[in-house]
Amino acid sequence: MTHTWKIKELHSNATTGLVIRAYYQLITEHNGITYETPIKNFVPTGSISDPGFITYSSLTEADVLTWLETYRELTSEETNMENDINSRPLLKGLPW
Repeated sequence: MTHTWKIKELHSNATTGLVIRAYYQLITEHNGITYETPIKNFVPTGSISDPGFITYSSLTEADVLTWLETYRELTSEETNMENDINSRPLLKGLPW
């Protein structure tokens, strides 16, 4: 199984560039089938005066994924996805 975390959307303060909400999703590929969790969100903490503040226009997906790792237990979400997939094996294609 291959797990990929994707940042789907950011909401930020247009004046300060501070991200106020980030939306993300886990996408898992297994045996040629793609599984996706519902899109979830988190609210990053911090302020524009914090050391290391990155303006919105300079953010990368890797930056936001790093934030996500501090807010979520990503390994357990991946394990939950694997357990769900393994509990209901699927056939791909058509019966004819």
